[in-house]
Amino acid sequence: MANVYRALGAAPPERLAQSIIRPFESQAQFVPQTSFIHPSIDGDNVRYFDWIGAATLIADSRDSTMHGREFLLKTLQAGIDESRLYGRLEFENLDAEKYRLGVQMEAWREEATGPAARLELEAGLEGKRLTAWRLKDMSRADVDGMPEASGQLAPEVRFLKVLEFSLPLELLPAGRGGKLRLRTSLWRNELPLDSLPAEGWMEIAVFLRSSLMPELPTTVEGFAAPIWKGRLSLEATDFDWMSGVIGAVGEERGREFFQRLAALKPQMRKGHVLVAQLVAAGELPVCLTLYSGNADSIKA
Repeated sequence: MANVYRALGAAPPERLAQSIIRPFESQAQFVPQTSFIHPSIDGDNVRYFDWIGAATLIADSRDSTMHGREFLLKTLQAGIDESRLYGRLEFENLDAEKYRLGVQMEAWREEATGPAARLELEAGLEGKRLTAWRLKDMSRADVDGMPEASGQLAPEVRFLKVLEFSLPLELLPAGRGGKLRLRTSLWRNELPLDSLPAEGWMEIAVFLRSSLMPELPTTVEGFAAPIWKGRLSLEATDFDWMSGVIGAVGEERGREFFQRLAALKPQMRKGHVLVAQLVAAGELPVCLTLYSGNADSIKA
């Protein structure tokens, strides 16, 4: 289809990068934003902990291979603070050829039927170099690029080992209670190679700082509250911990707690070092069975 647009002298639309076939049992992993982030934008992938708390989407390589695409977009992270949106894109097997990256962004106000703003960050990549970039307002007929801004309103884009960007939330006026939507696509010679997510959008809720992560409960039983759904994880072999909880609160209360906890469907991972690393990376917001020694070694 992209070749049809090219034959007609038109640029293929970004939606062609996403498959029209729904991925079968996709194992792409998504973790929502859990706290405000304030990363430095340098593209060097050395400030690993800057992105703790960001929304994270890790691609399932089968989404690409099933639909004849190359697996090039590995991980997308994004998050907000009080005034800016931040994004980070990690690549896999990117060679020295010329690519065009598109990062589409939408701002949706609460209960709105359409986006309040539609932007696209378009970047030219060659090897490990960022050759050019521009921010386009997709709601305008003329999308050659937005007027240059300076100071706090200026977008930032850097690419060395990863591509990182930030732009002011004033350009994406979702408002409190709204949401931001992002999706990325990678092109070569105006043909789509890969997209992340493989279909749909990554969504980020726009909240106050205090609304992102619920207040920590005073007892372990508090983690069985519905507000913790989608935020919890457990080390898969921690039977001693389960026995200890039941011993501390009693068999009846312990059984009720684990039934309510199971209904929240916490993510299960095997290996205490692994879960500590995933929590540190922001890929698991909260792990109830994290060893303090593992956490201390990562912080060190």
